Amino acid sequence: MFIKPDKPYETEINRMKAMEKKKRENIKSKLQDEKEKKQRQIEKRGLEQIQDLF
Repeated sequence: MFIKPDKPYETEINRMKAMEKKKRENIKSKLQDEKEKKQRQIEKRGLEQIQDLF
């Protein structure tokens, strides 16, 4: 059920807030993906170094 706000600009403000929140979440997930990618590269490099020893 949609409740019509008393002030029409309230929906606009809420929409803007939601867009900002989504943007922040996208940035966070991108940073997390890069962090995981770097971690995998480090692990891969470590495995290669161990294999080089044997």
